Amino acid sequence: MFSMKKVLPVIAGALCALPFFASADEPMEKVLIAGDKNYCGYYSNMLKKQFACTVIDKDNGEKDWKKKGYILPKFEELKQYKMIILSQFCTTLDVNRQDLIDYVKNGGTIYSSYQSGIFSMTRSQLKEPGYGIAGFKKYTGVCLTPYPKSGHMTHNLVYTKEMKKTREFQFKTLYAVYAGELTDAVPLVVNPEKKDLALACVAKCGKGQLIYNGSTDESELFFDILKACGVIK
Repeated sequence: MFSMKKVLPVIAGALCALPFFASADEPMEKVLIAGDKNYCGYYSNMLKKQFACTVIDKDNGEKDWKKKGYILPKFEELKQYKMIILSQFCTTLDVNRQDLIDYVKNGGTIYSSYQSGIFSMTRSQLKEPGYGIAGFKKYTGVCLTPYPKSGHMTHNLVYTKEMKKTREFQFKTLYAVYAGELTDAVPLVVNPEKKDLALACVAKCGKGQLIYNGSTDESELFFDILKACGVIK
């Protein structure tokens, strides 16, 4: 026989549980991804389950490569993003230099891949890698010669203790850019054959951090770096 006395406690329990399930509807944290359309698509596809991704995949349209680049929002808009990804060959411009510095110092995370503008003195005419907040003083391109006819080079890589897990693996790529002369940066991924260099590292600056990865990202490496740096759980 149907009994409201038995049903009411069940309904009440379900109502009490509603706030727990409602958390799924809370706004997702935001990530800004800048650079070539293909690279932006690659990163946004990997992150779309964790973050609301905003993409800037059109440059400023300049024909002169020295002036060509991606214009980012000013600091007041940038600070809404938990992380900014500057993908491969994303040339930033000096107009955003202070915006990016202020973004990191106020708690933001920049994830920069190899040959993005803040590490390319020839493309964005910078005096120091990473606007001086990268925690290292130079970068070293590593490839087989003659490049690119010699093909892919094998890099034997190891996670440091900062990655909070152990992993040894090989990575094949035409070109990799290692960080050198580390000052404040902490190595995350190293090649034992490349002494005093780091393929990936992180530097704290103010309340934030700048992550550098000098190779094309594979998904496991990408997510392990973000976990080690506290960007994702």
